[in-house]
Amino acid sequence: MTLDTDQRLTLGAAQPPPPTLLRSAPVLIVDDTPSKRLAMKAALEPLGHRLVEADSGVAALRLIMQEDFAVILLDVTMPGMDGFETAKLIRERWQSEMTPIIFVTAFSSDEVGQVDHYAGGAVDFLFAPIPPAELRSKVSFFAHVFLNAENLAARSRVVQQTADQLRSLTDAAPIGIFQTDANNRYVYTNARWSEITGITADEALGCDWDSIIDAESRANDEDTLADSASLRYRFTIEGVEGGPRVVLVTTQAMHDVDGQRSGWVGTLSDITDLTLAQELLARTAAQQTAVAELGRYALAADDIASVARAAETTITGILGPDDWHARVTLRGEPDAPEVDEQTGGVIRVDVGDLATISVWNDSGSQLSFDGHQFVGDVANHLDSMLRRAGANVQFEHLATHDPLTELPNRTLFLDRLEQVQMGAKRTSHRHAVLFLDLDGFKFVNDGLGHDVGDQLLISVVDRLRSIMRPPDTLARFGGDEFAILCPNIGNERTALAIGARIQAALDTPFQLKSLELLATASIGIAIGDESTDGADLLRDADAAMYRAKGNGRNCVALFDIDIQRRAQEHLARATGLRGALANGEIEPHYQPIVNLGTGRVVGVEALARWRTSSGELISPDTFIALAEEIGLIEPLGQHILRTACRDALVWHQASPAPFMLSVNVSPRQFASGDFASMVLTALADTGFPATCLHLEITESALMNEPSVKTTMGELRKHGIKFAIDDFGTGYSSLSSLRRLPVDILKIDKSFVSGITTNAQDRALITAAIDLARSFGLTAIAEGVETQEQLRELTGLDCDLAQGYLWSRPVAAEKVADVMENVGKITHMKVSPMRITRMD
Repeated sequence: MTLDTDQRLTLGAAQPPPPTLLRSAPVLIVDDTPSKRLAMKAALEPLGHRLVEADSGVAALRLIMQEDFAVILLDVTMPGMDGFETAKLIRERWQSEMTPIIFVTAFSSDEVGQVDHYAGGAVDFLFAPIPPAELRSKVSFFAHVFLNAENLAARSRVVQQTADQLRSLTDAAPIGIFQTDANNRYVYTNARWSEITGITADEALGCDWDSIIDAESRANDEDTLADSASLRYRFTIEGVEGGPRVVLVTTQAMHDVDGQRSGWVGTLSDITDLTLAQELLARTAAQQTAVAELGRYALAADDIASVARAAETTITGILGPDDWHARVTLRGEPDAPEVDEQTGGVIRVDVGDLATISVWNDSGSQLSFDGHQFVGDVANHLDSMLRRAGANVQFEHLATHDPLTELPNRTLFLDRLEQVQMGAKRTSHRHAVLFLDLDGFKFVNDGLGHDVGDQLLISVVDRLRSIMRPPDTLARFGGDEFAILCPNIGNERTALAIGARIQAALDTPFQLKSLELLATASIGIAIGDESTDGADLLRDADAAMYRAKGNGRNCVALFDIDIQRRAQEHLARATGLRGALANGEIEPHYQPIVNLGTGRVVGVEALARWRTSSGELISPDTFIALAEEIGLIEPLGQHILRTACRDALVWHQASPAPFMLSVNVSPRQFASGDFASMVLTALADTGFPATCLHLEITESALMNEPSVKTTMGELRKHGIKFAIDDFGTGYSSLSSLRRLPVDILKIDKSFVSGITTNAQDRALITAAIDLARSFGLTAIAEGVETQEQLRELTGLDCDLAQGYLWSRPVAAEKVADVMENVGKITHMKVSPMRITRMD
């Protein structure tokens, strides 16, 4: 659809304005004592919300009749109508039955009877004297919920306006557009849909999805509709003006917020003319393929009669075996009885001087124009086929071909590979060998029998043949192994494209009588040139195939010497890491953790480093993942923990206050069955106090919560504390923080780095610190590098911090010097602050 300039301008001008979003919420304060109302207003004014007062329950009810409130602070004891009666009347009004009510009282919880009155409408209680921070916290929560709901409604109105505009646009679309509900009933169709189907929008509304689908397509639709994310199929609409129409339907499933399918949206295109052209093209292609297949059969045949019978099958297979018949009568033979019985309508075509083709139809139907051409093509080719079939070439064929699939065998493949190698020396062209192994074919043979296995192999070969280029050679080496030789391949990209075509060709399930089987292949590719030995090329392709199979089913791998080199390097690194752990080259380095209130070092975090024999220091980013991969992470983690406990014991004994040691633990370590026993043994052997040990776990470890909670609980009984590392970057939730015995939140350095420049980072850090304080946890900021970051964190009352501002991770012998210098670095004035006890 093309829009002129005026139309485009009109559409642009008609866009709905963005919604006006509320920034403050109305809060109702109900109390008969002015001083109490004044105190609550003073505490809540910093929040910026609109504060409305009422001095009695009756006054409150009048205000509630005029507007909705985010939250109501309701005094329990008031003359006339008390808070409980007021709350009950508020709840009887449907507009305010969900409005949060917080009872405010000077009585104790036992005197008020909270449990009974929650049912009366209260969502919470506040007991005088009311801490301002607690009041603000609770009001902020309900105000936030109220604003979200109001702003969501405003956005919904804009969305509706946009939907109306979109409906106008879809009605102008040149293709049919429709939408259904979860029960597959039409809820919308545009004008073009009605033109194609002959059904008006009103008639379609509420009708089933398949009301316009023919019976055959409806059966397919029912099979796939329930478990498909998208559908694309064609069917014929009967009974419309102008005759039957072939249409193409493309649909996409829609889902609600819970991930449940809520309906379908799709398009409907009239492809009648295209389909007729495609059908003609397909018939022509099928005819040419059939003639070619007949020619291949004739090459392997050892007698003329079998070629004649094959020609008959080829003709009826194309024209239609249920209606059409064909008979090839060799010269000198009488017509078959069934031909003589025909009173008319027999079409006869001479095949040179060797035979005659007779074709007829039971119902007397006329042969189409392209049908006549096809029979003539068969006759033209059959002449030479019959002559070649008389030659005795069967012995040579069996020596160079696979008897089941008629494909070249290994002998003929190597011969053709040698010819390609010789040609490459003249032309400098590259060539490729693809080695294929069917995934899971053994299970087909063993489970369904060799007959089914043979049928599957033949069907696979048919698919592969259909995508081969004329110069390519497809061979079967035996079992489920195939090889393809592709001359003049060009480059690796072309070879990989051939591999992708093979995968696509095998993607559709194979229909073998009553069975439907899937067949995928692991494909290895090797590229050769004039200098490559053929046997080496085949070996490399075979090696690449095994690498593809190792990567999983249905994979393609390209042989590359660099891959081989990288694999060797990986093996060398793994071997080196094992030796490093055995030789004591893995050691902990320590970064100080500083109390932002006092400027003192209160502990260290132990971080693994690999010091090679040459003195090079390798960071954990290089070897921790490798240790996980090769199964070294548990002994490596145990070594770091024991060494760190021994080192930290010295600093703890010299410290006037408990000195904490923080050690990182990988999820795999934590999930091991003997992790708790290993930690307790290390503490017992080194003498380091359990109450000073902090174990850092990542947020991803919390996902396996049942086992995590058990392990944490067992260690927590001994006084060991837990920290969530890199908080805010993973999958932890508030419910996890509430259920799990966590003591510390470590704020990731990615947020700290932006605290002075990025408002969102600062807000996230503020929220994390407030969250830690609300849960009674300690907040530690990681990655502090500048005085500006330190100043911001101190202003936010962050408890502890660590980072390059004070020190990089250093070896144990340098920790004492670092602790002495920390006070010189933290020179800015900071006010006293709350610090959660770490012991």
